[in-house]
Amino acid sequence: MTSDPNSLLAQGTLPYMALEVLNPQAGFVHQPGHDLESLLNSMLTICHYTIGPGGMLRQPIQGDDRIKFNDWFTTGNRENLAFVKSGTLEAFRSLIKPRLPQYWQDFAPFLEKLIKATWNGYPYLEQPNAATHAEYRRILIEVLEMYAQIDKDMPSVYAFTPSAKRPHEELDSRVRPSKTRRGSKGVLRDATTHYLESYQESAPMQDVVHK
Repeated sequence: MTSDPNSLLAQGTLPYMALEVLNPQAGFVHQPGHDLESLLNSMLTICHYTIGPGGMLRQPIQGDDRIKFNDWFTTGNRENLAFVKSGTLEAFRSLIKPRLPQYWQDFAPFLEKLIKATWNGYPYLEQPNAATHAEYRRILIEVLEMYAQIDKDMPSVYAFTPSAKRPHEELDSRVRPSKTRRGSKGVLRDATTHYLESYQESAPMQDVVHK
């Protein structure tokens, strides 16, 4: 979003946009907190529509039509969507938490903490975004510490991480040399599985040496 009064253009997907971006007031300037709010909206989406690790999608069940969060994806008017989102977030314990799959129930209290860290009063639609990286980080570290104590399941594979930054040409030569080294689904046969286990996960996957 730009603060130029001659331009009120905003880019992005509506359900993930910050309230102040959907309903900008005079003098609006995009701040880092708005990006954190978009991150929060992404987490809420994942928690509503997946039921397990690795993006295991939720299957429709009776009563799903009463999930208020669905309205975030079916309301096209930005001002109306800002109103709907604000009301949904404010009523977390009645409109969000009861509709989350069981898999995410232990994470729900931390979602509520993140929401409360994003605004300092009600209604959210009329409050400036107050989110900070420091507070989001503190809450998410608390989450990781909680799961480290109770979750003994094998971590799920979400992505591979390279050991270091490389020029695109080098990446192209490493990743796209031949389909003969790929499995049936396009996965490199000699790739080493690497699990993401923490927010600071940067311990890279060991480089694969091709002879």
